[in-house]
Amino acid sequence: MAAAKMLDDIDEKFCQCCVCFEQYKKPRQLQCLHRYCTECLEKMIDTNPHDFKCPLCQEKIDVPNNGVEGFKSDFYMNEILDYIKVKKSLKEDQSLTCGDCSKQTKSSAYCFKCIGFLCEDCHTYHLSRKSLQEHRPHILSLEDIEAKNITLEKLSILKEAPRCQTHPQNQSQLCCKSCANRPICLTCTYGEHRNHEMYDVTELAKSEREKLKRQLKALDEWKDRVYETLSQIKKTKDEIFTNAANYLDESTEKYNETKSSLESSQRNIQRKIKVEEQTVTRKLEENVRHTDMEMARDIEQIRKKYEKIKSNHHTDATKKSNALKTRSKQAQADANAKRKQLALELQKVRTEIESEKREKLLNWKKFSSKINSTVRKFENVTNTAENVLSSQDDWTAAHNIEVICQATEPLIQEMKRDYSSVAKLAIYVGKQQEKGHLCSTEATVVHIDGIKAAGLYINSVACTWNGRIVISGGTSDKKNYISLMDKTGIIVSSKLGTHFNSILFSPGCYCALVNRLKIAVACQEDGIALFGISDGSYLNKHLGDFIRGWSRSKLRVACIATDSVSNSIILGIYNNRNLYVLDESLNNKHTIRLQAIKRGQPI
Repeated sequence: MAAAKMLDDIDEKFCQCCVCFEQYKKPRQLQCLHRYCTECLEKMIDTNPHDFKCPLCQEKIDVPNNGVEGFKSDFYMNEILDYIKVKKSLKEDQSLTCGDCSKQTKSSAYCFKCIGFLCEDCHTYHLSRKSLQEHRPHILSLEDIEAKNITLEKLSILKEAPRCQTHPQNQSQLCCKSCANRPICLTCTYGEHRNHEMYDVTELAKSEREKLKRQLKALDEWKDRVYETLSQIKKTKDEIFTNAANYLDESTEKYNETKSSLESSQRNIQRKIKVEEQTVTRKLEENVRHTDMEMARDIEQIRKKYEKIKSNHHTDATKKSNALKTRSKQAQADANAKRKQLALELQKVRTEIESEKREKLLNWKKFSSKINSTVRKFENVTNTAENVLSSQDDWTAAHNIEVICQATEPLIQEMKRDYSSVAKLAIYVGKQQEKGHLCSTEATVVHIDGIKAAGLYINSVACTWNGRIVISGGTSDKKNYISLMDKTGIIVSSKLGTHFNSILFSPGCYCALVNRLKIAVACQEDGIALFGISDGSYLNKHLGDFIRGWSRSKLRVACIATDSVSNSIILGIYNNRNLYVLDESLNNKHTIRLQAIKRGQPI
């Protein structure tokens, strides 16, 4: 709210408690800077005596030891409420008791020094008497209200110092720094506040304002970044849906292309079979005609011989015809099976896309909730700070700025939070899937592109959830490697082909899929690592860290397996009956001791 904003321009809802939906009554401010009526807070504390959630922002609020009295009175809101109360009473055509002469008559002013309404005569008396000249700056007249030119700054001049909470008959004259800048009177300095750190209100208000301005400047440094992240969050949600839809379209198009190719191939096969059938029939007819001609020449002598030959021609033709029919039926069955498999794969892709989209939207919702919460806190802090600064009332500044600064410090850390991963939320919806997923099997040998080491050998092969291939092994110079490639042998990860320098070089390297995002890699001598499928990152440990008496000369990794349900990694070791079960952070969960089996003993 700007400093020059007129009090008459303030929305009525600004002065309304969101719990009782009525105008604030004795408002108090929480650590999150939201305000509520004292009575409403008491009801919340009755239900939750230790802590409760703010109804507006859901932030956890710890209840002070002295209950509702531990929450600060909202001097800023009280100023506005006092003005609204006085304005309403003066503008309404009703009789009020004059605070000076006690007459029941229409009032024309309010004296904040006397804390009472003034009739027209007493108002004139206040303005004319020299003995009451100290009251003049504190008088609010009906003419001032009707002019609608009262600002918070003017109102702060009209108001008197607040009353002491301990001694209500006294006005506050100092602020006790030891008691959260609580306004106190001189009597308090000899009682419960003796030996406390006390300040003049003007001096303390000045230092508090300077402190708040520094905090606001620090907040402003991170403002653009937070709002850019908010914009990115909104954009990312659209991208999640767009990428999923695009990939589904691509998959459907690939399915239709493959199906069309399959049907075309089936037609070609049927056409070839038909041509072969015609060829067999034509050849049979030619053989029969040739045999008939020969039989005509040698009617009696060799009738039996040619009848046998003719019968053989028919038998051969029948066998060939039956074989062609069998081939035709098998080709048709194969085509139907492939079409069915394609439809199943397309449905699988659709399910995977929907599952991935739900997962991304869930993560998006978490990010969105965090950044929106940060933005709401930022706007609440800055608006509250600007309102208090615009008041120009020293008591308000001294009393309420401290809680604003307390809310600002953690907010700055929250605004510094790294949200760079927001942009990645939508990247692999439909992007990490293989476009060749919907196709018939055509190749059984894959040449691995990008691996050029001499003496390369493969120890282990695994397959990811989306059809990619993981290979691990070693090279002739005793270095380990792990590579992630697509089904054509093309390396797809930025980390592929590199070595695990922090794992001791050894002649063997085994891998197993842990979950959608990670691959476990174990080297024969003493290394185990987690390889990130999407970003190529890795986390590694030495087996000696959790296996007692580890010796590279006696022990080495024999095998590795994973449990996808519990995201566990299971290691088998040569010359050791133990199975070591690790979690996905490579911490040893427990050990399984295998039963000893004698050689030749049946399992």
